[in-house]
Amino acid sequence: MKNCNMAMFFEMRKKLDLYMWLSMVPNGPSARFLVQNVHTMDELRLTGNHLKGSRPLVTFDKSFDEQPHLSLLKEMLKQAYGTPNVHPKSKPFYDHVIGFTYLDGRIWFRNYQITDQDEGGLVEVGPSSASGSSRSSAAASAATSSSRTQLTSLQINTERR
Repeated sequence: MKNCNMAMFFEMRKKLDLYMWLSMVPNGPSARFLVQNVHTMDELRLTGNHLKGSRPLVTFDKSFDEQPHLSLLKEMLKQAYGTPNVHPKSKPFYDHVIGFTYLDGRIWFRNYQITDQDEGGLVEVGPSSASGSSRSSAAASAATSSSRTQLTSLQINTERR
């Protein structure tokens, strides 16, 4: 993978548990999330839409700045879901918002369309999820989640290989 600095991998175990791996290539850190409460766009029957190739506005609530493991996850998620400023295949505007909220030991992930630029109107367009963390190999155990899909098991690996 030429010029790749972030990898996201989804792993299914025993057709019951879905794990999402985030890793900064090649030296880490890496994080593993147990994904729960996944709601697809077909299930939710949402009315919004956004353009292909448009850049998302990635937002985090204030709790991501209060704990060290959450600030590490904030930086990893920002790099995974954000679009580089001058990427040749991206549009020069924002028309949707990806929001991450930390609540009840889970990271909640939601996807919104910006409907009114002047007043800041938002419509949820899905998909959404929540996730949490179970353990960290670095210093402390942590729990994280994303909107409507829950990531309930998290393992952070900061060791260099």
